[in-house]
Amino acid sequence: ALLGELSEAPIKRCPACGVLIERNEGCAQMMCGKCRHAFCWYCLQSLDGDFLLRHYDRGPCRNKLGHTRASVLWHRTQVVCIFAGLGVLLIAASPFLLLAAPCVLCARCRPRCLRKRRGTDANAP
Repeated sequence: ALLGELSEAPIKRCPACGVLIERNEGCAQMMCGKCRHAFCWYCLQSLDGDFLLRHYDRGPCRNKLGHTRASVLWHRTQVVCIFAGLGVLLIAASPFLLLAAPCVLCARCRPRCLRKRRGTDANAP
């Protein structure tokens, strides 16, 4: 079957929008070019929230990702490091943001206050 629900069919429909997608080779993690929905090629399950690709660790799609174990571990390490780095950056930057916020607000509000004062001074007798 060229088009169908079989797990080995080369053409399937996106489970979200129904557009036809062809897979010649490579990874089983697919992303629809039309709606950007990420899904498993074999079972059509959504992978939108699966940043660590845990879907391919168990169940009927186990070890069907199409990558070596080392590359999957490297991907997971990168994802964890990115999230950890962003967390550390946010924690390190929070004191600066707390100190800078009043300055930014004053810089934005001061011209408005000055315009109001000048407007009331011009109306004074």
